[in-house]
Amino acid sequence: MREAAEDHQKAERALQQMELEVKSMGALGASINPRLRAYRTDLASSRRRIREAETALQRDGLALDAPREDKVTSDTFTRMRGSTRRLDDAKRSALEAEEIGLDVMNDLHSQRDGIMRTKAHLNEVEDTLSLSRRILTLLNYRTQSNQAMVWCIAVLLTIAVLAVMYLKMQKLAATLR
Repeated sequence: MREAAEDHQKAERALQQMELEVKSMGALGASINPRLRAYRTDLASSRRRIREAETALQRDGLALDAPREDKVTSDTFTRMRGSTRRLDDAKRSALEAEEIGLDVMNDLHSQRDGIMRTKAHLNEVEDTLSLSRRILTLLNYRTQSNQAMVWCIAVLLTIAVLAVMYLKMQKLAATLR
């Protein structure tokens, strides 16, 4: 009976471990849940059979140290309930941590998207600035060439005015002589 009770406890722990793993699997775990429920039902029925066998042994007088056995079984159940509560608390904490982790991942993903958009906009601005720089350089060259042409025309006009004045002065000097 002790071996059966110990084996039952081991099976209970293994089943709880499987349930934890199934919860962490997400969508894949949904397909495994019905099988786990069936195992849980089988485990509960085997526990009933163990209790019925213990009761039958006690009735038949085959359990020699029944009071001690009841105490051990009671202590075991008490420890098992405490362990189950601690496991439930640990599961709850793990699920909360998982939820917080998912929230952080979502935030990081949205921030990454924002950074990628900003980077794309920055590249567009850089391209636009490069084009503007080229256009300004070209305008600067044209302005300088226009200024040079204006200076050349001004010099030519000044020379022409001086030449005309010189010729007029020579004619005036020739008529005055």
